[in-house]
Amino acid sequence: MIRRLVSSVVGCMTLCMAIGACSETVDGPAGVNSCGDLADLYIASYQDAINAVELADPEIPDGVDGGEDQERLDRIFHMVGGLDWVELHDAIAVRWGELGCEPSDLTEVVRGRLENLSYETPVGAYLVNDYFDL
Repeated sequence: MIRRLVSSVVGCMTLCMAIGACSETVDGPAGVNSCGDLADLYIASYQDAINAVELADPEIPDGVDGGEDQERLDRIFHMVGGLDWVELHDAIAVRWGELGCEPSDLTEVVRGRLENLSYETPVGAYLVNDYFDL
């Protein structure tokens, strides 16, 4: 009985993952047709980076508020890079240009929506205030 239940659960999970994979857009930002949706995607990518680095906070050296710490910067860059962040931003920038969205500088989009970014740790504040250069 338990074996049958476990098999059913595993089968159901596999089916759900397959359906989810098929329903995702493979176009990424290229499939987005509005500047507002692209801006939302761009802001979400910044929040994803903040969340990932805050989650890994114990691996980042203390003293985030101190001077430049190359080891800390390397770890942050590695974590953010693992999110395919640069590639996503490049794809968003291409689509942003194709749609003729304004402002032309996507950094201004983030600056205009800073209140949408949240963080709970000093390293989150560091990302927003220094690392992202916002």
